Formats: sequence, structure tokens, C-alpha cells
Amino acid sequence: MRELGKGYWVKFPGILEGFDYEEGYEYIVELDYQFNGSTDINKYLFSFVKIQRKDKTDSVNLPS
Repeated sequence: MRELGKGYWVKFPGILEGFDYEEGYEYIVELDYQFNGSTDINKYLFSFVKIQRKDKTDSVNLPS
């Protein structure tokens, strides 16, 4: 994932229920999040809302 306005990719720390990733596409998705009270890396619970944009592309500089 990459936050809007930031130029680097980070690996999403989980699974987005309801979002079906299709290889070969980049997406702009709307997410909702809620703080779960934790202090570790997964301190937010994310939920998929909708796809705002889906573009066929060869992505570069993705995290492994």
C-alpha cells in the first residue's frame, strides 16, 4: 500500500475483507480504520469500503 502523497510502498499488515486483489493492477481504495488500543504495529483495524480507481499497470518498487 502507499498513502496518498507519499512516494514509497509499504506492505499492508493484514487482509482486507471484501477486497479481491487482481495481479497486474494498481488500486486506489477507500478504507475505514479504527484504533484498537494496542501499541504494536497492528494498532489499527482496517476495513475495505470501496475501489475508487483500478488501473492496469506494471508496478515498480513494490515491497517484497
